[in-house]
Amino acid sequence: MLLLIQGLIPRAKLLLSLGGTFFLAFWPLILITVAFFSALFLYLGPSFVHGASKTPITPPQYIDPYKLLEEERITRPVPRIF
Repeated sequence: MLLLIQGLIPRAKLLLSLGGTFFLAFWPLILITVAFFSALFLYLGPSFVHGASKTPITPPQYIDPYKLLEEERITRPVPRIF
């Protein structure tokens, strides 16, 4: 048990420093993305952010898949052009 704990603190420090510095590489990308969307929001105004409309959305009409499989145009072979 003592052998497992012996190098725990140095390994934990190394893992935390590696994990902490990993995200530093992405800060320029994050800042560019935030700046881009902020500029779009300032240019286009509140209409840039889509708010959900209050009209109810109805689901599409249900079509039985077996009825579609029975249609003639599916079972009929396609004529060759050449």
